[in-house]
Amino acid sequence: MAWKLPPLPTFKEGEQGSLDDDEEEKLEKLEKQWDDYQTMKNHKTVKGVWDPLCRKFEEEEPIVKVDVRKQMYVLKCEDKLEVESHIEKLMSLKEWLSSTNDKLDDSKYITIIPGSLLNSYHSIGQSLSAAAWKNGKPLTAQMVIDAVLHEYHCQDNEKKQELALAAKGYCGNSCHKNGGGLSSNSGGKGGNNSKSSGLECWKCGKIGHVKAECHLKKKKKRVKTRIQK
Repeated sequence: MAWKLPPLPTFKEGEQGSLDDDEEEKLEKLEKQWDDYQTMKNHKTVKGVWDPLCRKFEEEEPIVKVDVRKQMYVLKCEDKLEVESHIEKLMSLKEWLSSTNDKLDDSKYITIIPGSLLNSYHSIGQSLSAAAWKNGKPLTAQMVIDAVLHEYHCQDNEKKQELALAAKGYCGNSCHKNGGGLSSNSGGKGGNNSKSSGLECWKCGKIGHVKAECHLKKKKKRVKTRIQK
């Protein structure tokens, strides 16, 4: 099936009107595509069509390379939940440069990765550089990527655990027992409130009161008083 570009727009006499900047830019681009199409259309062989295409992209390739490198330097990850996708974008841009025989040195790539992340990741590059220097081994971009992703997963797992404990009302301190509320010796506002249904007695194990108000403790105290009398 023959491929074709749409014909250039035509105007009747006296109806040209005025074009805004966007329309003029689109028209110029369409005219250029039309000229390229007409040039390639005159060739009867695949090689005759392919060679002009190669020359066209070779002329534009340096500009594209500069643009890709610029994207890598200005790309920033401002959301801590998008670290993985951000790393994937950087890797994709680097692979594209490599495919055009414009390999980005690891020394430059290593500075781009931590610098494009949140402040909590900035120390990773420094720590890895010190460790590599101490061990006498060169620091590679893959080492930095692995360390960044490891830190990301650690922070993500820690956040999930905090949310899970918060949902259970457990802060992780000794003031709670089995996910219950504050005990009598916790010093909190609810420490002496026996009406709170979330409190668990450390004496009898029942819910609804604290150890200081436990009936077993009071009963034992009354028995001791009678013996002393």
